[in-house]
Amino acid sequence: MPFLISRLRSLTSKRFFTSQKMSKKVIVVFGATGKQGGSVVDSILSDSTASGKFHVKAVTRDVNKESAKGLAAKGAEIVPVLISLTRLGPALDC
Repeated sequence: MPFLISRLRSLTSKRFFTSQKMSKKVIVVFGATGKQGGSVVDSILSDSTASGKFHVKAVTRDVNKESAKGLAAKGAEIVPVLISLTRLGPALDC
């Protein structure tokens, strides 16, 4: 848990949001190919205001699912992760 808290703090630092790497804020959606996560990603990507402000990282266990491919086609970045505290780093590395 300390790793997660430390990582979240670093993501909210001023340096992160003013990075030249990306002008949009990043939203990480876990379970993005499920009903709730998929709905969140769809809502953001289908709203022109939200999609203009946020880059969506869609975290899923299976990047080969049709739902993952559909999210990628809509503009989400698909991030393969087995959900565990030791493997959250790639999804949160913005």
